[in-house]
Amino acid sequence: MNERAARILVEDGPLVPTLRAAFESEGWEIATIESPAFAPDIVLIDLEESLSYGVDALVDHLRPMVRRLGLAPTSHRYGDLVLDDATAEVWRADERVLLTPIEFEMLRALVEKPGLALSLGQVLRALTVRGARVPRELAHRMLDRMKSLVNGVSAPLVHVDDAGSWVLA
Repeated sequence: MNERAARILVEDGPLVPTLRAAFESEGWEIATIESPAFAPDIVLIDLEESLSYGVDALVDHLRPMVRRLGLAPTSHRYGDLVLDDATAEVWRADERVLLTPIEFEMLRALVEKPGLALSLGQVLRALTVRGARVPRELAHRMLDRMKSLVNGVSAPLVHVDDAGSWVLA
């Protein structure tokens, strides 16, 4: 899961108490530009003009950004790889990686045990725990496809070791 809350910096003004309540209910931290308490992940300026669509709409707009940053409670982050359990979305180096639901679960099994080599059988057991069953011969092809898609965006993260086990490193 994520290591810390999203940090949002806003201009000081009459909307800060409303934004504070809305952002903190999402588990996000908020500070003002006039008294910053942290290095921000997101900076919002000129809010009074742009909030004609409302605070709830702003929060709805920010949620995908927070997930993509790997800072949502449902996010997993490993280097520049982000998985979000709530949406089954994957990003690598800020690029969306389109995986099938089974490929997502395979990658999540690796992300939950980074650096640990998982045999095909261990990956299949992780899928079974989540209610998915995949024939062994199909699973190997799906792992290869997932590896290709995830690694195709940036420097390789998903590897197959000499024993044929899968590892995120």
